[in-house]
Parts: sequence; C-alpha cells; structure tokens
Amino acid sequence: MSYSIKPFIRTDKAVKKNGRYPIYFMIRLDKTLIKIPSGKEVAERHWDKKTCKVRGGGACQLLNTFLEKKLSGFNEFILTQENLEKEINKGNIKDFFRKRKPKQTFYQFWDDQVSLWQKIKRESTLMGYKYTLQILKLFSPNLNYNDINLDFIERFDNYLRTERNNSDGGVFGRHKCLKAMIKIAIRKGVMTKNPYVDFKVRGAEGKRMFLRLEEVKKLMGLYFSEDEIKLQCVSEMFLFACFTGLRFSDIIQLRWSNIDLLRRTLEIDMMKTNKPIQLPLIEPAMKILNQRKSQSGEASEEVFKTICNQYVNRRLKDLMKKAEIQKQITFHCARHTFACNHIESQTHMLVLKDLLGHSNVAQTEIYAKTLNVQMINAMKALENQYSNKLNTPPHKLRVVNE
Repeated sequence: MSYSIKPFIRTDKAVKKNGRYPIYFMIRLDKTLIKIPSGKEVAERHWDKKTCKVRGGGACQLLNTFLEKKLSGFNEFILTQENLEKEINKGNIKDFFRKRKPKQTFYQFWDDQVSLWQKIKRESTLMGYKYTLQILKLFSPNLNYNDINLDFIERFDNYLRTERNNSDGGVFGRHKCLKAMIKIAIRKGVMTKNPYVDFKVRGAEGKRMFLRLEEVKKLMGLYFSEDEIKLQCVSEMFLFACFTGLRFSDIIQLRWSNIDLLRRTLEIDMMKTNKPIQLPLIEPAMKILNQRKSQSGEASEEVFKTICNQYVNRRLKDLMKKAEIQKQITFHCARHTFACNHIESQTHMLVLKDLLGHSNVAQTEIYAKTLNVQMINAMKALENQYSNKLNTPPHKLRVVNE
C-alpha cells in the first residue's frame, strides 16, 4: 500500500465573503483520491502552492502548526494501522480526521446481541458466544467493524490453530459464532460485507463413536450392586438414549407427562431445535420406564434425576470398563448408536431422519458415511457375484474323436 498527503486550498469552490478559501487535505491511497476538509481557511494570496504552507507570521504560523500536527498525526495513524495489520480505507481515514468514533464497537454489539438472546437461547449456546468473544478480545483487544475483513479472518484462524492449538472442532466452533454475529450485524445495517464469503471454515471430521448391537446387549446384561446405584442410573439414562436417540439435554428435561405408557410413545420438544418429536418406544426402553415409574409416578416429576453431563461422561468410563467395552464413549455416542444401528437394520433414511428430528436428510446421511454402508454393500454385491461364479459347475469339454 502507498499513500501521500498534502494540504491545499479549494479554489474550485466559491470564495467566502471574507475573501478566504477552505483548506483541505488531499490524500492518495494507492489509486484512490480522498479530499478531507481541515476546518480552516486562508486568503489565496497567503497560500504558498510550492510548500503547501501559509505565508506570513503570527496567526499564519499558528495555522501552519495546526496543519503540521494534522499531517504528523495522520502519518502516525497509518504507521499504527500497518503495525497492527489493520485495514486502511476511506472510511477509517475520514473517521481519523473527524475524530469520529463508531457509536458502538463490534464487541459492544456482540454483548448487546447476547443480552437479547438471554430468554430465547439455551445457556450452552450463550456460553459458546461469550467464550468466543473472550478469545477474540485476546486476539484483537480493539476491534472495529472496518477491521473485520478476509485478512482478519485468516489471521484469527491461524491464531486459533497455532497459538491456541485448538482442534478442528474447536476452531469450527469459534468461526461459527463469529460468522453468525457478522451476519446479524449485516442484517441490522452496521456492516456491509461478510468476509466469510471468501473463507471456507474447515470443519471437524471426527470419528463418530458408537456401540454395536452386541455391545449394547452387554450393557443391558450388567448387574449392579447396592453400592453402584448411581452407576446404574447412568447406565439406564445411556441405554434409554440408545433406544430413543434423544440427546442429553432432552433426557434430563424428560417428564412423565411426556410419556404415554399405554400407547408406548414419547412426545417432547427437542431442546436444541425447539422442534416437537414423537417417538414410538421399543420394549427395552419400556422396561427402563416401568422400573423408574414404580419409584416415582407424578406427571411433573423428572424421569431421570438431573445430573451434569460431565459427571455422566466420567461415569460412562466406569460403565464401559465394567462391560469390558474398549471404546472412548461419551453420552452423545448413544445418539450415534441409535442412528448407526438403525442403518445396519436397514431403516429407510427418510424414516431415520424423522426419528432423529433432523431438518434434512443430509444430516442423517452422515451416519451412513460413518458406517461406510455403500462401500460395504458394494463389496458384498461383488462378493456375491464371485460366489455365483464359483458355484457354477464348470463347462464340460466336448471331446472330438479323430
């Protein structure tokens, strides 16, 4: 980037009644020409076009001092912007000369938006936005709207991956929040361009861990002593999620009023999407409910005791060890288990989409990729072709007597 600046008088404008012309600053920023008023004026006879200064003493020298301070301040501003690797454009140059500060910084906008969401977003969602804001402030303590461009996004991505050593999943989460907030700022008219149009966020391609049917049956067959009541409760929650596909947030908000034991159905508004879902209940899930029903019974009561996700995930390690299952399992793996075992049972993808409460089938097809179902089926088909060929009796050769 190249730039130059010099003061000049606008003789192209009408002379004022006092015989003076306004003094402007002419700034060249690469190929862009910007003219900024200084707020001062001078008679044409006192202006030296070669030196771009006012001729004379007294008040004229004070005016020169004023112009020199402006020039010096502008050069310092450019140097600071370059050192901070911030964008220099027509907008922030005008703001510098007018001493205009944005009515609201991007971070203030972020805080205000999170406050507006207090009653309509889940606490975990709000925490994600608050955490992302903390990381942004560490990366760039003073961030204005003009600073948010493609270069900023690329450097933020590099900061997350190199200096913070975030995983692909962690990086994706931070970008997801920032990208969403930029879109809201554009909709509200405080930003005009979304730099993410030119930046593709590399998502996490983590392996979706799940339990196969024989492993679920191992858990179903476990015996718990009186000292393992809490572990048994964790086991029942996890298995119920394996049989229904419900997320942890839905399991802990489940009430008896959501369940119709006679019709063997469950109706609930999913916490993540606020989407209502109705699920038929299979016999293993009914068995868990009937056992717990005998311990409680009021419609308003929770089906499972409220415990935090972190505690449940810790105890799942103990549960896998007890069942001799060599897998790193978290509670959300129960949902993966539900989906993957349905696919192995050849449940139609559109039916599975509704059972999981997905908005489109593309979300559901991720589980098919986890199992490599198409590859497996293709290889089985090829195997059958070879089997058919091998089982076909060889052609008899016709012997010709000469």
